[in-house]
Amino acid sequence: MGETYLLQRVARGESAAMQACVEQYGNLVWSLARRLLKNQADAEDAVQEIFINLWENAARYDPRLGKEATFVALLARRRLIERLRARGRREDKHEADYDLSRLESFDHRRIEASSDVRRAAVALEGLPTDKRKVVALSVVEGMTQSEIADRLSMPVGTVKSHLRRGLAAVRDAMKRGARREAAP
Repeated sequence: MGETYLLQRVARGESAAMQACVEQYGNLVWSLARRLLKNQADAEDAVQEIFINLWENAARYDPRLGKEATFVALLARRRLIERLRARGRREDKHEADYDLSRLESFDHRRIEASSDVRRAAVALEGLPTDKRKVVALSVVEGMTQSEIADRLSMPVGTVKSHLRRGLAAVRDAMKRGARREAAP
């Protein structure tokens, strides 16, 4: 029988598994919440909601599709973006430059094993500036195409094109990187 993952134990309802999950991924979730929400009280509430959501969705984790830390980070990020949208909070609309260090600022001690994150960051950095900004605002910030168009003073059609081409380039670069890592 294969390795039993923490989220699989949570899904089975093991009594100590959720506490172990909080201990294992608490720093990662807290780090994401503080970076996106800026307000400590709001971040604390969000972290609690994220772990409740993680408990409810632990059965969705499939170790064949990625690492647990990646699953936790993506679930947390989605919930945080939903929270931002629900409250109508956005950063200053005039801030046109996107700092890629935010993409790499996750707690790498927790997700260092995720070569996908490193490959994605490298692939994103390799994009032309306009495409990089569009992809980063969409993927990392969770902005809609219309919001990106407003932020960057760019037509929505151009945003759609940059996003489609940028994501395709990142996906291709990640595939090439994965093949290189898998090669003997």
